[in-house]
Order: sequence, then C-alpha cells, then structure tokens
Amino acid sequence: MRIAKEQLILYHADHQAAGETESFSTGSVSRGSASTGTAVCEQLATMLTELGFIGKPLPQFGSHLYQTGEAFFDHLVYLGCSPVVHFAGDAEADEPPPTCVAIDAGTKLVYGSNTVAPRCGHCKNALHGWTESLHAAEHEPAVVCSHCMTPAALSSLNWRKRAALGSSFVKVHGVFPHEAVPGETLLTRLQALTGDAWRYSYVQQPVVIALDEI
Repeated sequence: MRIAKEQLILYHADHQAAGETESFSTGSVSRGSASTGTAVCEQLATMLTELGFIGKPLPQFGSHLYQTGEAFFDHLVYLGCSPVVHFAGDAEADEPPPTCVAIDAGTKLVYGSNTVAPRCGHCKNALHGWTESLHAAEHEPAVVCSHCMTPAALSSLNWRKRAALGSSFVKVHGVFPHEAVPGETLLTRLQALTGDAWRYSYVQQPVVIALDEI
C-alpha cells in the first residue's frame, strides 16, 4: 500500500511507559496487553464513524484504513480559499484514495523529512543525530545530547508540530503542513474517549518507530 507522503496526525500523548497499550472506557483509560491495540482502533473507529469523520473501511489496503465520512469537512477545517482534496478512488485501484483516514495504536514516534531536530533542555543545543542516540531508558525511550551528554526523554522534547509521539493515532492522509486543522468537536470527542487531550502534528514522508521494540 502506498503511504501518503504528507499526513495530519492527531495523537494521544499519554504519560505511560512505552510498550503499554491501552484500551479505552468512556472518560478513562485502563491498561492492557499489546493485543488490545485492535480494540483501541475499533473504539476510535466507532466514535469517528458516529461523528461522520470516517466512512467505509478499505480492507483491501490494510486494517483500520477508511474513506472520509460525510461530515469530514465539519471536523477538519481547511485553510485558504480553494483547497484541493481528492476523496474518490477507483474501486479496483491498487492504491487508496489520496485523502483517507488511518487509525493506529501502540506506543510510537512518527517523524518525517520535515521534522526539525529538537533542542536539549539542558544546554539548548539542537539534538542533531537524535535518531542514532535513541535508546531504551528506565521509564521511557530517551536521546542523548552530543554536546553536554545529558539524556532527555522523548516526551520532554518540543517537536514543534513536526512529529507525533503517542499511543493512539488518527492519521489523515494527503494533508500538507498547516493546510488544515482539526475542529474543536473532533478534539473534544477524542478527549472524552481517552480522558486526556489530543494533539496534532504535520509529518511529511513519515517514518514510524515502534518504541516498545527498542
């Protein structure tokens, strides 16, 4: 399956240790095994379907990938006068529609070609080469500053909306950086499901790191 080179990623940035996937109950989070990832995706899909944000599933292109729903534009606000959005796809095509929605779960970091090196919280220098120093630490994965040798947890870094670190994800394929923003109702419903606020970022040519495999 072709992965969109540009994505708007909404993500649940919880504070649990890597490798602990969650299952949701209304307004709360209960811990479960990694096998609950499918249940998390299904709960998100149910809510997003009720909201009209996603439509029919696209199982021929992989699990938890969906067409946009009839109320998609009610919950994703495109900026500018004439945005170009491609929803339709050939039913027998080898690739999904350019604009579609994917749901994912599991503790991961998604970054891309537009991700800027975050800065060390101690010496303020840019953490160039941070992917090479990424390692498992006591509580969560961390990187080490090459200037002052101070370790920094991934969750402590400011990714400037150019990377997504979380345990649950809603990825809108085909959205360029700052081309659109999620609506308040969408963010509110996501928070009501998980009990915590959701964030969003823009990632181009995405690379996914499964943090529980480090």
